[in-house]
Amino acid sequence: MKVPQVTGGGAKTTMSGQVIKGQTREVSLGELIVLYVALTIFYFSSGIFNTLYPYGLRVGGLSKSWVMAIISVGMGIQIIGFMVTPRMIRILGGNAKASSNSLVLRGGLSYFLIGLTASTPESMIITGLTLYPLAAGVAYSTFYTASSVMVFERLRNGEEGRGLGVYNLITGSAYLSGSLVSGYLANSISIGRSYMVAGAMLWISAYLFREIDRKRQTTGLIKTKIH
Repeated sequence: MKVPQVTGGGAKTTMSGQVIKGQTREVSLGELIVLYVALTIFYFSSGIFNTLYPYGLRVGGLSKSWVMAIISVGMGIQIIGFMVTPRMIRILGGNAKASSNSLVLRGGLSYFLIGLTASTPESMIITGLTLYPLAAGVAYSTFYTASSVMVFERLRNGEEGRGLGVYNLITGSAYLSGSLVSGYLANSISIGRSYMVAGAMLWISAYLFREIDRKRQTTGLIKTKIH
């Protein structure tokens, strides 16, 4: 991404200018880095959980029919989630806040509790039909939509292809790495604790999205006072 250097006085500031809905806004290189780090953590964590979860259900004593039913319910809720996502984002207060809150729901609640209660087939069925649809359905659809909009907003006109290429490379590599690490992690600390580790990682990603939102609000207040 080509980034112009803006210099004045002594300090140098690297900024990327964009025009959104007729208004020019500036995105700092630091904000882009934080956004991509948060996305990398999310996809690495998802690689761990998504690789282990079907296997963990089978090892825990569930039949193939039950595993298929749980995954299907999650995917069905995900389809519905994408239909209501725009309203969810508005209710939650914008893309950054929606991304942060959905990560807390996906990781801090769903992943963590699934890992904590993955002890009997009965408990896995209960969490699989309740918490898993929240994580794979509502939380994922909200996060994917909100975070994708944030990425598009930060791509400069004429460089969308290059920016999306970098985005896909980073997120795809993170997901693959998480999938590869999942087996070693499960052998080291157990499958249930691996879910909890993946959930804890999403707390970090949620915090980064919250910081992005806080800095944008602070910048907006400063600009309002100046004008």
